[in-house]
Amino acid sequence: MLDSLTNIYNRRAIDLLCQHKLNISKRLGFDISCLFIDINSFKPLNDTYGHEVGDLALICLADTMKECLRETDIIGRLGGDEFIALLQVQPGDCIESIADKLNTTYQSNLAKRGIPVTSLSIGSGVIAQPKENFAELLKRADEDMYEKKQASKAAR
Repeated sequence: MLDSLTNIYNRRAIDLLCQHKLNISKRLGFDISCLFIDINSFKPLNDTYGHEVGDLALICLADTMKECLRETDIIGRLGGDEFIALLQVQPGDCIESIADKLNTTYQSNLAKRGIPVTSLSIGSGVIAQPKENFAELLKRADEDMYEKKQASKAAR
């Protein structure tokens, strides 16, 4: 259930726990948001500095997520440099400010550990309809992350 490198949930656990959280949210009536997080320029980081540094960047992201998010939020590593967070949100919560905080804190934590600084692309999705399942929510968050990553590359 745990990713051996980062010590956060793995893909199997994420699928089970997130769907369970969605079922509870439907029953109790709270909103859910999914963050799909990808480390920018991860392959060049690995290629330039080696896999040890890449692994440290992955561990740093997991630690940053633990630091910035609540214990009740579900965080995990999907694989590679892709991570997920499932958040219970209130109307009016600003998902963009949560994403900004994750990105800023991650960059700061990398610098403190002497790891080359890179940024994150973070997409989000909110449950759109009561019968939506976790796979659909994850797909929307992934698509949003991809759009943001492309926009970031185009702006450079």
